Amino acid sequence: MSCGGRICIGGEVRFFSTKLSILRDPVSETTGVTAVERDVTERVRAEQALEDRLALIQRQQEILRIVRAVELLGARCLISGIRPAVAQTMTQLGMGIEKARTFATMRSALKTVMRRQLA
Repeated sequence: MSCGGRICIGGEVRFFSTKLSILRDPVSETTGVTAVERDVTERVRAEQALEDRLALIQRQQEILRIVRAVELLGARCLISGIRPAVAQTMTQLGMGIEKARTFATMRSALKTVMRRQLA
């Protein structure tokens, strides 16, 4: 039988995998149980990091689809609320976001639009 869990050790959450085996004598009567516990914290953290990265890539792809759709309509896309590091990474990876203008806040994007309309 296998199970897992997590415990807090010194303020840090650690993940464990536990395997229990029943020991039997020749007449099939249970004589004991063995337990093996393994610290799988690094594996769990690596899996979570991969899942987080996949979620980020999926969000980036969705943004890219929207940018392309806007461009097909003959408009220019302004994206607000995107972290500079994310925008830079998307540009470096050649994800097609180069033509879109990115802004850290909605306010800065709206100011840019308002200035263009008043000019």
